[in-house]
Amino acid sequence: MSALPWQLAEPIHVRDIDFSVLFAGLESADARYYGEALAGPTKDMPDDDPRWHVLIMLSSLLQMYPRPADPNEPYGAMIRIGDRRTAEPADFAETMVETLVACSEVVEHPVVLARICDVAWFLERRRRDVGMQALNAYIQVIEKLESGALKEDGDDGLFGLSGHDLLQRALFVSRGLGFPGSQHNTLKKYVKRCRIEVAETPHPGVLYRFCALDLDWQASDASDVGDMIGDILTAERADMVGYTNADLWKLASRAYHAAKDETRKHECQAAAAESYVRSADTFVGKPGGAIQASHWLSKAIAQYHGHPDARERRKALKHRLIDVQDDICDDLQTISTPLDFQEIAEAVQQDLNGLGLLDLLLLFADLERSPNPEKIIQEAREVVAEAPLSSMFATSIMDSDGKTVAKSPGMGLSDEPNAAALLPTIHQSDRLRREIVAKSTLEVARAHIIQQGLSLDRIAALLAQSPCVPPALHMTIARGFLRFFEGDRVGALHILTPMLEGILRHVLKGAGRDVSTFDNATQTQEDRTISSLFDAMRTELDDTFGRALTEDIERVFLSKFGPSIRHRVAHALHDDGTPYGADAIYANWLIWRICCIPLFPHRDSIVLP
Repeated sequence: MSALPWQLAEPIHVRDIDFSVLFAGLESADARYYGEALAGPTKDMPDDDPRWHVLIMLSSLLQMYPRPADPNEPYGAMIRIGDRRTAEPADFAETMVETLVACSEVVEHPVVLARICDVAWFLERRRRDVGMQALNAYIQVIEKLESGALKEDGDDGLFGLSGHDLLQRALFVSRGLGFPGSQHNTLKKYVKRCRIEVAETPHPGVLYRFCALDLDWQASDASDVGDMIGDILTAERADMVGYTNADLWKLASRAYHAAKDETRKHECQAAAAESYVRSADTFVGKPGGAIQASHWLSKAIAQYHGHPDARERRKALKHRLIDVQDDICDDLQTISTPLDFQEIAEAVQQDLNGLGLLDLLLLFADLERSPNPEKIIQEAREVVAEAPLSSMFATSIMDSDGKTVAKSPGMGLSDEPNAAALLPTIHQSDRLRREIVAKSTLEVARAHIIQQGLSLDRIAALLAQSPCVPPALHMTIARGFLRFFEGDRVGALHILTPMLEGILRHVLKGAGRDVSTFDNATQTQEDRTISSLFDAMRTELDDTFGRALTEDIERVFLSKFGPSIRHRVAHALHDDGTPYGADAIYANWLIWRICCIPLFPHRDSIVLP
């Protein structure tokens, strides 16, 4: 395998570059801006110039996608398209580490130095001196960010997302180095100071991030964190919305649990549950509100789980939930009705940068609609009529080993095409549609969205408001979608595909449907699998999701005439190339659409961290 452009740099050529000139005037705490600054001069240099390789190497290194919350994979490729991608840490392993170390000896800017040394140490943990250099550089960046010498994109200084992420990554580096006393204590003091000072912030998400960071790293007494959150929430600040209150009360409950104060832990647990109830109250009696109200009531009931004195309250909420669910069928029918986002779609096609992250995420879910079932059947009939010989013979679908997994019957020239005979034509046309949509629309939008500050907490905050997302799988599904947006095709497909079954069951149960089976012989019950749902509850699925969406799910995930994503992934019948295909991209996107459809009418009430 030939070396990538950023793997051709050599240590001997590092000292030929004056980095202080290249970084002059830059005041950002974000490494990617320094990567862009290094990429600029390469446009006027011949690619056989040794300095060109050094600049390309550092530019690629600085523009990797940061994952500060993941100590095992702190960086990844920013963009993946097919078999092409940008740089990732593994590209700089082995001999390249020496080049990074050489760069660390001449580069002085702390933002750049922190990234160089962090990656070098991450790849070779035996280089403790390089790790300490990274840790000290991170602390220097944090100090400059606090003083204003460095800037954060949101102009929030150390309290912005960049400040939080820098602290989080620095703490992980400190842990990997064995918690060096002076540096680790300095970081903990910064975390505690930030947590205290953000108490006056108008952004509850910022408050949550730094309180959680404080608890994670025990920067303060846990009870102090719980007390601060409680004081803020009991002040009934107007900028705190219901579901955000619940998250903060849950965090306070976690703090008191750590402090071994069970009484206050349960008080906060109940407060979180009642915040969910108030969120449900805002949707009762509104068009489409029964779905959302049911969602929040379900979360309230689940939040009371384990509370020693909540038995009667849980019982009352369950009765209320049943009453609210009486109106769900009508509301779910509106979920399957296509909503007109054409105006937004046209604006995005012209200038994606004109929309905020929330609008981009919702628009992404509506970039394509599931085909009208009657229309695709009619189109298939027209294809058969134009080329009758194509339908005269039976069609066999074979797997990669040559085994026949499905057949459709042939028909005579005078026969009227039946549904079974039309299946190959329908799937062929739909495969072409998915190919066009995935490559020309979804991938373009996905690559744009990931550069807009998308993070796990933002995806999780959006999905937490969807009644289609099972609360018990909320974070798992959010991580799967983060992998999808990041371009990690393998991780996304293998996380999200199994989640579809849970999503379908969750929505059907919320609509009052029984999704279990009963074995008369053994007198046992089991939840239906996705195949069983489509076999035994097809009418209920069509009524709940709409026939168009239900058939789209079947063609992509279940039908043996299609890619059969669910079966192939569940039983390891796919190959290494499957996650990179258009069908896999479309499959991941389709799950995102299912989760986001109920949120479309409530866009104005949604707030991301």
